[in-house]
Amino acid sequence: MLKVAIATENDFDGEIYRFLLEGLLGMQIERWNPDLPVRFSGWQSVCRQASTYLKLAERNGVRHALVAIDNDGAQLRHPEHEDTHEVAV
Repeated sequence: MLKVAIATENDFDGEIYRFLLEGLLGMQIERWNPDLPVRFSGWQSVCRQASTYLKLAERNGVRHALVAIDNDGAQLRHPEHEDTHEVAV
């Protein structure tokens, strides 16, 4: 099992990336969670806290990390995933 520090906009995105890493690497991935509460809530918090999060991970022996910000937009402002969304637009 490979322990990875995954910094994403929210926990759901983190689980998606963990699952994708498992498929790509062909091995189990464990998400590292720090003892100190570093909470990500959107892309700005990832940008602001990524350095601190990665330093904590390194101090705790984590040698692998993924920092990811997707481009799906805020759910209420950019409903790209609704059935009525026109892909061409």
